[in-house]
Amino acid sequence: MDGEQTIESLEVEEIVYEQIIRTKEGYTNTGKFIFTKTKMMLVAKKILVKKILSSLNWRK
Repeated sequence: MDGEQTIESLEVEEIVYEQIIRTKEGYTNTGKFIFTKTKMMLVAKKILVKKILSSLNWRK
């Protein structure tokens, strides 16, 4: 993996990443939790997958 991303994937990841940052700010304003961007991106991808599956009504 050379670190390159398509514009489409980058845009989607950045949008989800920003949404998580805004959400987390409400809970982390005490500074207790520190997330690196890498970890946040991993979380963002998991949430994105869950949202896609949810929108397709995939239930287990």
